[in-house]
Amino acid sequence: MKFIALFTAGVLSFPFPFPGIGYMKSGSRLQRSNQGSHPRYMNSGAEPKFSKDHGRKNPVKEAFLHTWSGYKKYGATLVDSLTTLWLMDFKDEFKYSVDSIKKIDFTVSNEMINYLEITISYLGGLTGAYDLSGEDVLLKQAIVLADQLLLTFETPSGYPVTEFIFGKGPIPGRVIIAIVAIRTCQLEFTRLTQITKDKKYEEKAMTVIAKLDKLEKPNTGLYPV
Repeated sequence: MKFIALFTAGVLSFPFPFPGIGYMKSGSRLQRSNQGSHPRYMNSGAEPKFSKDHGRKNPVKEAFLHTWSGYKKYGATLVDSLTTLWLMDFKDEFKYSVDSIKKIDFTVSNEMINYLEITISYLGGLTGAYDLSGEDVLLKQAIVLADQLLLTFETPSGYPVTEFIFGKGPIPGRVIIAIVAIRTCQLEFTRLTQITKDKKYEEKAMTVIAKLDKLEKPNTGLYPV
């Protein structure tokens, strides 16, 4: 059974400043509570001090893993957290994500897809994680996704639309273009061309830049809206 790509956003709250640290808020200062195992403390409003045995990285890793565990069922978190999982040495969690990403079908969607978000979170996440890990399935999925994104460029202007549906490209009557979106894909598409040696990705992305550079701009230097 394949997963259909799901796009979501939300807010996750957790105890101040994050779980397992063992602090309580007192007035305008942080004071060490009697609970919690981490040795970090505040000393009379001074900067936090750390022992040589326990650096800053452990509480940061704890906070990240706490948040990741709450969101790992969503496709966006699975993909755009891959590089962080690898760099923080959460190899079991990384493997879990890779195994789940194998099941994502980037050719089917049950709702409109946001071009900007899927480019920076999914395509960027897949290519970045492939660069770090060399996992072939990540590159394979990046190529499938990028080929779908190329469909968004099939507009009279040649600019990619902000919303589309996998397998169909731009939807008639919904051809909306935003500068923030069309100038976002160059890094991801160029890197994919460097990896695959397929020039079509970089050429599409850089064509946008060439077109924008030819536009007449107001005296402020801003692009026309």
